[in-house]
Amino acid sequence: MHLILFHVIHVCSHGASPFNVTMLLLLGLGAGLFMGVALPAMGVLNGCRQIGRGMYNTVESVQAQANGKVWDEETETWITYVPYNLQDEADKVLQSTSGDSTGSGGGGGCGGGGGDGAAAFAFAFA
Repeated sequence: MHLILFHVIHVCSHGASPFNVTMLLLLGLGAGLFMGVALPAMGVLNGCRQIGRGMYNTVESVQAQANGKVWDEETETWITYVPYNLQDEADKVLQSTSGDSTGSGGGGGCGGGGGDGAAAFAFAFA
C-alpha cells in the first residue's frame, strides 16, 4: 500500500511528465525483480541453515540418549534420567515433617485432631 502511495505522491508532486512515470516504472520493475530473486534465495539459505541445525542436533541427541540422558523441556538441556521412586519421596517427606512436629495440632488434614501427622503418613505408605 505504501509503495503505491509513494509513487502516486511522487508523480503528483513532481508532475506527471513521461520521464517521471518512466523512472518510477523502471524503479518498481527493478525492485520487483530484485525481491523476486532475493526472497527465494534467502528462503533457500534459511532452509539449508535449518537442515544443518537439525543434523547437528540429531548427532547430539543420539549421543545424549546413548549416555542415558533425557531432554528436559523446562531447562532445555540434557539431564541424566533418574526414575521416580515413591519410597525415596516418602522418606524425604517424613524427614521434613518429623522436625516440624508441634504436639497436638489443630483438627485439619488427614491426621484428624492432634498427634504426629507423620505417623499417619508413614502408615499410608507401609
